Amino acid sequence: MKFATIYSKPDCPYCLKAKELLLEHGYEIHEQKIGRDFESKEAFQHALASVIEAMPETVPQIFLGKVNKAHYVGGYDDLIARLVLPKSALDVAEVDFAKFEL
Repeated sequence: MKFATIYSKPDCPYCLKAKELLLEHGYEIHEQKIGRDFESKEAFQHALASVIEAMPETVPQIFLGKVNKAHYVGGYDDLIARLVLPKSALDVAEVDFAKFEL
């Protein structure tokens, strides 16, 4: 079984989309919500900042893997890039732009 942890807030459309995408790809989801598991957005930000070494501004924030061995993915767009886009679409750095004539 594949595992994911998603940090979200109520009424967040991208959080719902992320959960749907994770379920479609066979992930068991552990969800942490602002207002339920975190008292405030600031409490959520400080808790995650200590883990990802940055201050998250948006939700969802997604980790793949078991809690003690999770890999930080980022937000919804990052999740799409990780699960849906072909690897070649992400390898922009490998393109030789010198071959393009302007």
